[in-house]
Amino acid sequence: ATIEFWVQQRVLESAATQSDPSDLPDGGTLEMLHWLLHRGVLSRADYEVLHSAWLFLYQLRNRVALLFEAVPDLLPEGERLEKLARSLDFSSAEELKQRYRQATESTSLRCM
Repeated sequence: ATIEFWVQQRVLESAATQSDPSDLPDGGTLEMLHWLLHRGVLSRADYEVLHSAWLFLYQLRNRVALLFEAVPDLLPEGERLEKLARSLDFSSAEELKQRYRQATESTSLRCM
């Protein structure tokens, strides 16, 4: 949710300086990220990190919901984490946790 809120805030801040409201994005987070990139609000590097992190975290959240019928704020533990990692084609739960840390830390650095 951090990425979504941050992106929405940046769009609203940028919209305050827009004279043409028809130019504002009307889609979801990925469309808004693209809009911010092309308005020069985001650098290409920040766009790539946020885009990649959002896709990964979205897929992860949806997979947890499908596998465990819940939408948690944290990764599951133990056997559930192993099952989740395998379902996302990670070689181990540790590899999934490492990718999760990378996505959340890189997002936190850019969304502050």
